[in-house]
Amino acid sequence: MVADETAGSGSVVCLMGCRGSGFMNPGSSDAPRLAEVGLLCRPCFNRLHRDVVELPGLVEHLLAVGDSGQPRESGTGSGGGVPGSKVLYSQTLMMVDDLTTLLARLGLMIGTLRGTEVPGATGWWRGHNGEPLGVRSLDSLCELSAWVDSQLDWFAGHAEVGPFRRDLSRALATARARWPQREQQRHLPGVKCERCGQTSLWYYPPSGQRLPQEIVCENLACGLQLSDSKWSARVSAIARAAGFGGEID
Repeated sequence: MVADETAGSGSVVCLMGCRGSGFMNPGSSDAPRLAEVGLLCRPCFNRLHRDVVELPGLVEHLLAVGDSGQPRESGTGSGGGVPGSKVLYSQTLMMVDDLTTLLARLGLMIGTLRGTEVPGATGWWRGHNGEPLGVRSLDSLCELSAWVDSQLDWFAGHAEVGPFRRDLSRALATARARWPQREQQRHLPGVKCERCGQTSLWYYPPSGQRLPQEIVCENLACGLQLSDSKWSARVSAIARAAGFGGEID
């Protein structure tokens, strides 16, 4: 951990070196942002969480795009396989391997630190030394994503979180820039965040099987996250009134 000399004894700044006013240090905009979840500030943790839960949906999109650069009329389905390392790849499938390998490495790191087995690890492609080289199916990928996400609060307290926070963000940003997805998230107009009072709530639909839908406050100084099991009745009612209908259960 890194002590923040400008914020008082015992304070911890974000491991990623973030600066700017935030929920935990509403002072100078030049001050280092304090860690709120383990060694990460709230925006960094939220971004890591979103990258982990959105990765299966992005991979499914890339598998549907395939060689053509455009989505096919029929996708691979939830059980679609991810080719192994000896297949002649298109650029999209190379990106699929890069993304799934990165998530598998993250799962393996968490499993090693916790001394536990990673669910679904038998569904990974492996190299000669046993290192992960990708995930075989979307089902296995969704299972891995859900498990990793459930461990992030704990993992955020370890210095190893830093490289994965950086590498996942860069990899997903690169894939989205080359093969854009239709945006699924929607702003909730007129709905105030229960934490900061700003109208900055966004709805994120499920990005894979067994993954939740969420409402997230995109106010940098707040970053509230509510899974579908934690939404207040008030937020749900206003969201439905804003036109979401059956999307929000």
